[in-house]
Amino acid sequence: MRLVQCRKRFATGALWATDTRMRVSSRISALAALSVVLVGAGCSGWLNPQDKTTLEPDGGYAGILQDFRPLVDQVTALSIEPTPGGVIVRATGLPPTQGFWAVGLVRDRAEGQPDGTRRYTLRARPPVDEEGQPVAALVGPLAAREVTSAVFITQADLSTIRTITVDGARAGRSARPR
Repeated sequence: MRLVQCRKRFATGALWATDTRMRVSSRISALAALSVVLVGAGCSGWLNPQDKTTLEPDGGYAGILQDFRPLVDQVTALSIEPTPGGVIVRATGLPPTQGFWAVGLVRDRAEGQPDGTRRYTLRARPPVDEEGQPVAALVGPLAAREVTSAVFITQADLSTIRTITVDGARAGRSARPR
């Protein structure tokens, strides 16, 4: 009796192992077949049609967009802070009155810049009323007029930069990254 039970257990165990191997191999076969179908569909153009539609205007996009924000009067401070993957360039400026907003460092891409120099301009929008019309604002103390903006420069870009310059309307600052 014991010998018969032992043979049954062995037989069902072997059957189970064979069944599991068949399931795994059939899944691998199905995945391989699906991969071949998807690669073939991509190469044939089914997933990547040659007739590409675009949202680009007929005449193409405009060249370089201009930033019409006025320059901040003076750049009073410039710091370069190392971070993982690059540096943060932070500039503080002093506009003529209080209320300037939407401050930004805008990269100057003009021709004729010396090699190894990255140039930015510090720009901000002047104070406006509810209709968006410029208004006269208080001059106020220096601390109330200060504005700050920053930009990140990657380590790859930094490898070709020796000097970073930030310009204002009347005064600018330069610094060298470490």
